[in-house]
Amino acid sequence: MKQKVVIIGHGYLSRLALIRSLGQAGYDVIVIVTMYGAVCTKQPLDCYSKYVSDIYYCNAKDNDGLIKILMEYCVCKGAKVIIIPDSDWSASIIDDNKETLSEHFLFPCVSLKAFHIQGLMMIS
Repeated sequence: MKQKVVIIGHGYLSRLALIRSLGQAGYDVIVIVTMYGAVCTKQPLDCYSKYVSDIYYCNAKDNDGLIKILMEYCVCKGAKVIIIPDSDWSASIIDDNKETLSEHFLFPCVSLKAFHIQGLMMIS
């Protein structure tokens, strides 16, 4: 069984770079596309990659929706799934929900201290 990795973000180019590099390295790539406002009527181009196994969509203002998608569709029995956020918003949601997510997920891009990312975002 391949290690699963979830990429969360709204940026086409950053997602595509992550999809390609992780897919070529042999990971099973799941993409959660975050959208601002409009409903996605077409699949984003990067999600047509042969390395993408599943695609989910979430409104970027729906924090609970993102956690629900992760917990309902991205959990893997027997192994923790790696989460890679590609935006401040998605990283802060992961940061806020570490306790809920830590049983099923690894988040190497997020500090071990809860609410650490939000604190950094408030520094001016």
